[in-house]
Amino acid sequence: MIAQKIFYQTGYEADRTSWENLTEGILCEAGVELSIIFAESLVSAAVCKDDSILSPLLKSLCSHGMAIDAHKLFDKFRKQYGITATLEVYNSLMDGLLEAQLTEIAWALFEDMKAATCAPNIFTYNLLLDSLGKLERVDELFKVRGEMLTSMLQGILFSYFTICIFVSVESL
Repeated sequence: MIAQKIFYQTGYEADRTSWENLTEGILCEAGVELSIIFAESLVSAAVCKDDSILSPLLKSLCSHGMAIDAHKLFDKFRKQYGITATLEVYNSLMDGLLEAQLTEIAWALFEDMKAATCAPNIFTYNLLLDSLGKLERVDELFKVRGEMLTSMLQGILFSYFTICIFVSVESL
């Protein structure tokens, strides 16, 4: 209760780490149900405007065998409260879904992530590649691997050209 009162004080700006720590503390002390209620009240009151309180909830739900509930909560926060998910949240949920062997839902989440212009990273690709390998879905594995290599090559080339332009400008 004391932590909640601190965060409801007028003018207090909590950062992402503060929200995550508060949510994890409430999860430990009060459980998942009250944590979800608390998170929804913060978001609906526009006290917290990002997904920082969502990530610990999703991780906890998935670790307690509630990956489907985590996915529903993720959808609710995005649709009802307009929360834009970060790569961390997508990866957390995807990891939990894959651990629960909900590969098709994880795959749909991966496509949704890309459609939302949230670029996957090496961790995202490794999650998918590992899962596809375990399921012996070789054709899809090579497709994802090719996408990963193309994506990473584009990032490397962009960085290289940015450095070249910076060096060229500096030498003028």
